[in-house]
Amino acid sequence: MTENELSYFFPYKVDKKFNFRHFARNQNDFIRQFIPNYDGTNVHDFIENKSSLNEQQKYDLLYLYEDFRNWVWWYQNGKNIFSFSKDLLTILEKTDVSEITPDFFHLPYDIFYVSLKPLNLKISKYSDEVIEGVYIDHNYWNPSGEHPEGYCDLSFRFVGDFKEIFLNFIPNVNSRLSINTKKEEVQFIESPLGNFWTVWFWFEKEEGRENVKQAVDYFLEGLREEVFPKDNNTKVTDYELDFYNSTVELLTNTINLVINCMLYLSQPQEKTDIEEKYPTNLPHNFDKKLKFAKTVKEQKKLDGKIEQLGFTKIKYVGQSFKHNNQYLFDDTNHNTQPHWRRGHWRNQKYGEKLTLKKAIWIMPTIVNKEKGQPKKGHVYDINEKTTNP
Repeated sequence: MTENELSYFFPYKVDKKFNFRHFARNQNDFIRQFIPNYDGTNVHDFIENKSSLNEQQKYDLLYLYEDFRNWVWWYQNGKNIFSFSKDLLTILEKTDVSEITPDFFHLPYDIFYVSLKPLNLKISKYSDEVIEGVYIDHNYWNPSGEHPEGYCDLSFRFVGDFKEIFLNFIPNVNSRLSINTKKEEVQFIESPLGNFWTVWFWFEKEEGRENVKQAVDYFLEGLREEVFPKDNNTKVTDYELDFYNSTVELLTNTINLVINCMLYLSQPQEKTDIEEKYPTNLPHNFDKKLKFAKTVKEQKKLDGKIEQLGFTKIKYVGQSFKHNNQYLFDDTNHNTQPHWRRGHWRNQKYGEKLTLKKAIWIMPTIVNKEKGQPKKGHVYDINEKTTNP
């Protein structure tokens, strides 16, 4: 890394810039610094209908509040950060996930942050801003507090400096969600949308959503219903179309990558390459103090002081992994052009009476590497029918 690691990781950067930790225990106080008379009710409703802010101030606060809310959820649930090496991310990107089902996930944490900065992925073709990382929330309890077979919900909250895109979309794109009234009439509640970089996936075996592809298609179908006009006589605006297509593009570019990061972390510990350590350039000369700590007691004392400053040990993944490892190349079939042979995951049974399962990674390979580099392309394709209004 060529830049200061403390600003390299997005959760650290926004905390330092906006002093999020000061408001972690009482989140209402975060809003009250902008709206002193905030009464603790629904934030979005209060900002829109009860505050004296002008439109620009409302949008600025909504964007900042979204960053704060995502950060607080991560902060209150362990403050775990995974930093995958570029080599490992590149290979994971080439591994198919379309048939992955929820029983593949055996994660060390259900809420954590993954840095995606090494790949320099753009958030949209309409912007040069880079996706810095993603907050991941994995939950296998349904709204009734049950854990039925084949149920899981996932949320991915991609982060970066996306404010310009947010301010472009929020005045021009609305969510149109239907509700049933007491008279059994369907009404629609409209609210402004600025963010296409937070996505949710619901796996429900009973409803036929058993794998990643089915969950992605279901999400996109729901988004079409939410964003596009209900009246067939009303034309879809360019903003609405751009918003929807930006979501499709985001998923096309990231779904393989993020799901595969989750699957890599779901492997047995002996199959993973993870080193846990503090980032460099800690304040107050803590880097040097850690080196000279002689006892466990001294180490724990320093750990406590570092944690008070908002920093935790980073879990560096795949640092010893090299893209040019020999087993990545397959020299069979010499008559074809160089190309990637898809990797995949196998859910292998083990244990007494084979009642347990673990994810086994069958890595992708480059066929005929000696003929040159394979053409870059996506492994996972979003279903075509979901990309057209």
